[in-house]
Amino acid sequence: MAGLVHDIGHHLVPGDEAGHGAHAATAVEGLLGPRVARLVALHIPAKRYLAAADPHLAPPPGYETEEDVLGEARQLMAQTGGSVTLTTEPIEAVGAAQAVYAEVWVPMDRHRERAERTAQLAAYRVDDTLLSHAPRDAVAMHCRPAARGQEIASEVLAGPRSLVRRQAANRLPTAQAVLHTLVGTARRRRRTT
Repeated sequence: MAGLVHDIGHHLVPGDEAGHGAHAATAVEGLLGPRVARLVALHIPAKRYLAAADPHLAPPPGYETEEDVLGEARQLMAQTGGSVTLTTEPIEAVGAAQAVYAEVWVPMDRHRERAERTAQLAAYRVDDTLLSHAPRDAVAMHCRPAARGQEIASEVLAGPRSLVRRQAANRLPTAQAVLHTLVGTARRRRRTT
C-alpha cells in the first residue's frame, strides 16, 4: 500500500522528489491512520536500503544520490556485510547484477522536462545492449508506470528477463485494498454526517 500511496506526494508538492513520501504520509494520516502514514513515509528509504545487499548505483551527472542517504546506506551495508558502489558507468554497474532496476526518468510532476531529461539520460536506458553486460540470469525490474523506449526498452519490458508484469500483479491486491479502504471510509463518513 505504501508504494502506491506515497506517489500522491508528487502532486501535493511538485518538484520535491526527496520529500514526496513525507508529504503523502501527512496527507493520508487522517484517513488511513498513523501506522499506514508511517509506512508511506518510510517507503522511499526502505526501497533504497532493502533493494539489494550490494547495490551498484550508476546515477548520471546531475542526478546523484544525496550524500546523507549514501552515508546511511553505507552504514547499514557495513552492518550486514554489504557495500554500496557508485559509478557513472551503467555497464560497470550491471556487471555483477542479479537485478537491473530502471528508474523513472520523468516523474509525474515534471513532464515539461521530458526532452531535456531524455537527452541527459539516454545512455542509462535499460535495453538489450545494457543487459548483455549483466549476468545471464539477471532480471529487469521497474516500478511502473514505465515509459517504453525511455528508461526501459520495450523489448526488455516485455522480454523473458522482465519481472515487471509480476511486480504489477503483486501490487494489484494492495491497490484493491487501498480502494476498498477509501470507499468504505468515505461511505461511513457520509452516513455519520
